[in-house]
Amino acid sequence: MVVLSAVMFYLSSKLTEVEGGKGFNYMVYPWVTTLPETLASTLLLIKGLHTASLYNSIFSAVFDLCVVIGLTAIIYGVVEIRGLIDMALITALGGFLFLFLAFDRIITSTDAVILYTVLIVSMVYGYFIGLGKPRISWSVVAVGLALSTVACYLLVEGIDLLCKYIPEAYGGVISAVATSIPDIIIALLYGLRTEEAVASLYGCIIHDYVENIATAVLVASLAGVPGLVVADVVATAVAVAVTALLIVLTTSYGRITRFEGVILLSAFVALLVLV
Repeated sequence: MVVLSAVMFYLSSKLTEVEGGKGFNYMVYPWVTTLPETLASTLLLIKGLHTASLYNSIFSAVFDLCVVIGLTAIIYGVVEIRGLIDMALITALGGFLFLFLAFDRIITSTDAVILYTVLIVSMVYGYFIGLGKPRISWSVVAVGLALSTVACYLLVEGIDLLCKYIPEAYGGVISAVATSIPDIIIALLYGLRTEEAVASLYGCIIHDYVENIATAVLVASLAGVPGLVVADVVATAVAVAVTALLIVLTTSYGRITRFEGVILLSAFVALLVLV
């Protein structure tokens, strides 16, 4: 089912091409592509797997930056992002804000509202950048979302079982990689040759930091879960801070080269060791 949902996301991406729509790809498209992460984090939190829920979100951000963008830069030589420096900075700030809220070891419903406020501000900014002329096949998107919903349910059931034998952190990372399959398929096929494509990834990353976790906390609160407990603040801080700093550093020159791609992939491996 995960593979089927990935195929549907690829088809929907082919049918949602945007001309000059960096703002659209940053503020709208991530609502579709990060749905698997949001659903997984929410279901895992409701099941009481706080660390798996948290790591599913933050390592989805790590994967999108370090593996998706990093691997693309290595394969294609360079990823141009000169017109995305502002979006990259906003995305990094979203990560640092989440980190600030997590230092008391719990993300509450109040924190979730704050995170959503940041997301709304980033979306307003994306709107003023420009939506371009999107051509959307909503029927294909709907089928892709439906398949992803079923796939995420099955995935969470598998992660729940897996966490009985391995640490929750590993379960969260496995979930993050599985839910990010659509991102890397699309990136490798497109080669991230347009700034619109990269903008969608930056949008996914800020969703991983703010919307996925905020939604998980708010929905889980309806099931009686008071908040998302951050068991290992140090590991969480390192994973988020390193990713946010790499976003800023790799954006500095307006392009991500093959060498920087190697650094990004190396960072992903290093963070996995941290887990």
